[in-house]
Amino acid sequence: MDELYNAARIANKELEQTTKKFARETGGKPGLRPKEINNGLKGKERALEKINSDYINPETKLPEADRLVDIAGSKIVYTKVKDLYAALEKFSGEYKILKIKDRIQKPLNGYRDILMNIEMKNGHIVEFRLHLKEIDDVAGGIGHKLYEEVRTIEAKVNIEKRDLTFNELNRKINLELRIKELYETSWKKIINK
Repeated sequence: MDELYNAARIANKELEQTTKKFARETGGKPGLRPKEINNGLKGKERALEKINSDYINPETKLPEADRLVDIAGSKIVYTKVKDLYAALEKFSGEYKILKIKDRIQKPLNGYRDILMNIEMKNGHIVEFRLHLKEIDDVAGGIGHKLYEEVRTIEAKVNIEKRDLTFNELNRKINLELRIKELYETSWKKIINK
């Protein structure tokens, strides 16, 4: 884990420079993780939770920390969908994208962005997202808090290798409905501009 975080620290410096430069070139607003929290990296507690719940090798039953690709991450926020896609086209011509999820076209519980995993010069893989302002505003506030609660329920169940209780399932469904409502309301504002 320490080795992974050391590589992430180096990659994060390059990612921050890339994010700022690319935002300037494409008219977006860079979004960097705050330095005062975990030196701009994902917290180790959350990283361990994610590794132990999401990245278990099905054959060995052991967690695989090297599959975690969002210890370092950043975003660029745009006000218009067309600007976001223009930036994506430019970005894909300039950087090594290993994986891309277009959650504008296929939203996750109403949440929309373009999520990419890119390889930095030191070989470390990071998360890079292209966001829309209205969606980002929700994600930066109540949306993320609700998502964290869902994620905690899911992680606990995965780690304990059991099914959801009735109360957990009911809470998860209600949270997901609220999340979707918030993001869909934001999306309507975006497309009605």
